Amino acid sequence: MKLRHREHRSLSGVRKLTIPICLALVAAACAAGPDGPRHEHSAAVAGERHPVTGTIVAINPETEVWYVDHDPIPDYMDAMTMPFQAPPKETWPPEVAVDRRISATVRVHNGEHHLEDIQLIDDQAD
Repeated sequence: MKLRHREHRSLSGVRKLTIPICLALVAAACAAGPDGPRHEHSAAVAGERHPVTGTIVAINPETEVWYVDHDPIPDYMDAMTMPFQAPPKETWPPEVAVDRRISATVRVHNGEHHLEDIQLIDDQAD
């Protein structure tokens, strides 16, 4: 079956839109994840704060980043190990070390997670 010139042009326009529409749908589906829309990092607004508890698994004193294996943060994030920007190291308690359990407040700012109000919640010796 031969298409008339006008029909051919309209189909050509549809073909040009097919790839961008498909890519947009795939991107939206990936952002949502298998259990629906994600809200953890992407929905965080500047200055949002959440209580957190966890165990320090690594400390980088040069960058003042702590890697913490944290418990679930209700209504925000599942349990995981992730980096947190710590306060300036001059303010760290001397007992801060790997394997120490902490409680703190996580402040979300510009997509980064900062620890504030850090408390050691066990009485381990160094």
